[in-house]
Amino acid sequence: MAAVDVDGSTLWTARANRSLMPASTMKVVTAAVALEVLGPNWRPLTSVTYDSATRTLADAVRPQSKR
Repeated sequence: MAAVDVDGSTLWTARANRSLMPASTMKVVTAAVALEVLGPNWRPLTSVTYDSATRTLADAVRPQSKR
């Protein structure tokens, strides 16, 4: 795995010659895009509620603006 700057210079490598499963590769791509778009300080707001009448556990993730 390797991280490369837009000018082509290598920023970081770890076992760069090892083949990875496509899903693992896509997780890295997704994380890199999220970091670029949302920024390093973005955090989701998550709440969890329990309805005792229906015995249902529900969660909600709401976007939060950059800090």
